[in-house]
Amino acid sequence: MTTIKSEPHRLSETLFDVVVVGGGIYGACVAWDAVLRGLRVALIERGRFGQANSTNSLRFIHGGLRYLQEGNIKLARRMARERETWLRILPDLVRPLPVLLPLCNSPKFNPITMGLALKLNDGVAYDSVLPKGKIISAADTIKALPTLPSPPTAGAMWHDAQMVDAEAITLAFLRAAVARGAVISEGVTMHGRTNMTVHAHDADGNDIAIHGRTIVHCLGAHQPGLSLSLAINLVVPRLWETYAAGLQSADGQMLFFAPAQAHTLIGTYHALWPHLPDPAHPAIAVHIGRFLTQVNSVGVVRLTAADIIAVNRGFLPIAPHSTAVRLLREGTVHESAPQVFDITSVKYTTARWLAEQAIDQVCARLQLPRRCETERVVVTW
Repeated sequence: MTTIKSEPHRLSETLFDVVVVGGGIYGACVAWDAVLRGLRVALIERGRFGQANSTNSLRFIHGGLRYLQEGNIKLARRMARERETWLRILPDLVRPLPVLLPLCNSPKFNPITMGLALKLNDGVAYDSVLPKGKIISAADTIKALPTLPSPPTAGAMWHDAQMVDAEAITLAFLRAAVARGAVISEGVTMHGRTNMTVHAHDADGNDIAIHGRTIVHCLGAHQPGLSLSLAINLVVPRLWETYAAGLQSADGQMLFFAPAQAHTLIGTYHALWPHLPDPAHPAIAVHIGRFLTQVNSVGVVRLTAADIIAVNRGFLPIAPHSTAVRLLREGTVHESAPQVFDITSVKYTTARWLAEQAIDQVCARLQLPRRCETERVVVTW
């Protein structure tokens, strides 16, 4: 296993083709893509690698079923394709996950409507290695989810993918990038930029000047000018094995209950966040209480604060000036200044693909026609 050794002194020794600011999943994917194309890469992270928004996840690598329900076939296809890529390039850390949705006689969640949705989903994901979706009986649904508050008419079952360990995936990309020559350091904070020089300081307060031909910002919620959502996922004792379940709360929110080793992950709660992104902000406690009420309204379990093993929280970009949470699901790569690129997104599933878009633009700027390889190269670390 390649060791990630922070070496801030090396950051000033080279003219890098790409300087990546941010060491979460997006920065890690950008660094990996760039080194595979033969670029000289530096990456800095002000805290610990993958310890901010990248830790806050249900660990799903989603296909496109939810986007088909919204009529967005293009995005559904993209998600399905990326899910297959994650399964292929990280076979030890991403695995198939069966998902079960209990059905009733409502217009949206009845066996006929969901049966058609599953067939369309399989058509969009025509090259998937995962099992096809299907409608199962009420008895089989109850057997899989024995604490349902009311008997279903049937169940809709399909497969997505799940990360075994989100932090391990971020570190896998970083280790692989280091093995190919990337210079990366945590505990290094950017405090300014002059043309194509990133000015930073390390954990001891020493100034560092990092010279690059291009810069890619992967700053998550810390990118200036963003409107934000608070996102919360709860870790609780295991409720059932094998299946993830989609269940509606009393206010109509679809929540997912996902198995995670000896635990269950429940999420995701979203709320507009008018403050700076601070995971220790006292207002978060109020939102945790509201989320707990929402979870209990589903009826499959009665949880108290004492049942919560951990609270994963983060801050996600939403559409500017929003009065309701509308996540930027597709993500963007924006050239905010000549040869300076900003990635804005909210999803693990699109991290590899948006990194590809960013390094495509970097290579175009550097006049280096080099093809992306991350869709096919297995990440070994």
